[in-house]
Amino acid sequence: MPRAKDCVQILPITGEEIVDFFSSKSFLDALDRTANYTYATGYESGFLAERGIDDNRTKITEIVFSRPESLTFSYREGVQDVRRKHLYPGRQHREVAGETPGHYPFFKFHFHPEARGPPCPSEKDLLAADGVRPLYAKVSKWDVRPIEGVGIVDNQREIEMVLYQKSIRGELPREDIQELYEQIQAISVDAVVKCLRDSGYYKAEFTRYMKNGTDYVPCQDALKRLAIFAYNPAIQIESWVMKCRIRQA
Repeated sequence: MPRAKDCVQILPITGEEIVDFFSSKSFLDALDRTANYTYATGYESGFLAERGIDDNRTKITEIVFSRPESLTFSYREGVQDVRRKHLYPGRQHREVAGETPGHYPFFKFHFHPEARGPPCPSEKDLLAADGVRPLYAKVSKWDVRPIEGVGIVDNQREIEMVLYQKSIRGELPREDIQELYEQIQAISVDAVVKCLRDSGYYKAEFTRYMKNGTDYVPCQDALKRLAIFAYNPAIQIESWVMKCRIRQA
């Protein structure tokens, strides 16, 4: 019988692959759709990318648009929600580990339309990101560290985003997350990134996209720095095969 450690498959994600993803057509298309929606309505929007276990390919699997249930004013003063259900179709975001067969979370991003300063994760964002790695370790026995991102889109149609990735195992004390959240408020984007890094809990970086005609284009210098998020996901194959059998039954 093979030992448990013999059933673990390492699936490296290189820095080059990460840079390629953040400049890919699928990424830029999703960014454009969500930025346009948030800029026009003042409501949150975002998207999720997952990576396949069998093919090591990264793809956008969901684009989500916030749709409040009742008519109400959004964060952008004077803009009213008109229930754009048909103009902006999108599936509901999934939060359960292993929901998409054969894939694991690679990148999760959303806009903060209410931001009055640099993009920075909310306390709720930090809490949600904190639980992903322990959840997958417990449920699937997979060691995965998705990249999380928050962004803002300004009046000149420039997008700034802060990206962060948990670098430790286990869940953080709630008090540590609250303290970190307080430290990253109302400061420069460089300071947000520095606070996240200095906490010792995250890798962090920022990047920028500019509207060029009808398309967003990345700032090349900032784009290259995203290679820091390279890592080696570890997938326990026995656990993955069992999940497939359960779903096919």
